[in-house]
Amino acid sequence: MDGAGGEERRLALLIHPDAAMRRRIRRMLAERGLELIHATSGIAGLELLQHLDGEFALVLVDLELRGLSGELVVHTLRLLRPELPVVCLSRSASAARMPNGPCLPSDAREDDFDADLPAALAGMPAAWERWAAPLPTGVAARVRARYRETGDLVEAAYELARCTANGDADS
Repeated sequence: MDGAGGEERRLALLIHPDAAMRRRIRRMLAERGLELIHATSGIAGLELLQHLDGEFALVLVDLELRGLSGELVVHTLRLLRPELPVVCLSRSASAARMPNGPCLPSDAREDDFDADLPAALAGMPAAWERWAAPLPTGVAARVRARYRETGDLVEAAYELARCTANGDADS
């Protein structure tokens, strides 16, 4: 996608409910050459990803989303869009400061972005492996099958939520 003057437009998607945080992150990303599109819920974020497939250079997800949780969004993307750079934002000190993981505190400072964004943009597969254990094989297969059947990221995320709620580790 080209912007004015033939420059490549680099889009980032922020999935976060707080307007003040979205403004702050928009400013920080703009200073780093990224244009921000936002969603206030996990469902809206996955729908944007579905409809603007391939447009985003980066996705930032608040882990404490209401409704479809940020963790479910992240795991859905990890399973179905593993090449997409995703950075988590968390108000929880333990989650936000996971060693070697693509997770920043929600109140991230400029230097946090400078330290972690280049690594995220460089490629996610290694970061995914450090962020969390892989999903059980049966769960991953069910979520992928649901996605193949519907072509819908939201439906795939709901399938993951059902598997998680039912404790379907390998079924």
